[in-house]
Amino acid sequence: LAGLGVLSVAIWTMVDRYQYVTLLASLTYPIIVYFLLSAGALVILVAFMGCYSVLKENRILLVFYIFLLVLIFLIEAMVGILAYIYEENVQTELQMNLNNTFLTTYKIDHDKTMAVDFLQENIENHYDRTAFL
Repeated sequence: LAGLGVLSVAIWTMVDRYQYVTLLASLTYPIIVYFLLSAGALVILVAFMGCYSVLKENRILLVFYIFLLVLIFLIEAMVGILAYIYEENVQTELQMNLNNTFLTTYKIDHDKTMAVDFLQENIENHYDRTAFL
C-alpha cells in the first residue's frame, strides 16, 4: 500500500504539476519526480518478492529483500529531503526565470508558452476562489 501511495503521488505530480518544469532552469524537480516514481514501483516489486521469498522460505531472497528495503528507504529519504530543500528554491527560481521566459521564449517555444499560460490560468483561478473567502 505504501508503494502504491508513493507511486500515486509521483504520477499525480507528473500529470498535474509537471507543466511548470519547463519554466525552471534546473533539473532537480524532474529528477525528484523520477526518483519518487522509481521508488514507488520498486516498493511494489520488492513487496511481491518478499511475499514469494517467505512463501518459499528462501533465506537468500529474504536477505536480498531486506537489502532492497533499506535501499528503498534511503532513496525515499533522499527524495524527501531534496523535495523539502528544493521547495523553497522553486519560488525564487520561478521569479528569476519567469521574466526571461516572457521576453525570450514566449510565443516562440510552444512548451514554455503553454506552461506560462497554464501558470497564469491557475493563479487567476486561485485568486478568484480566495476572493470569496
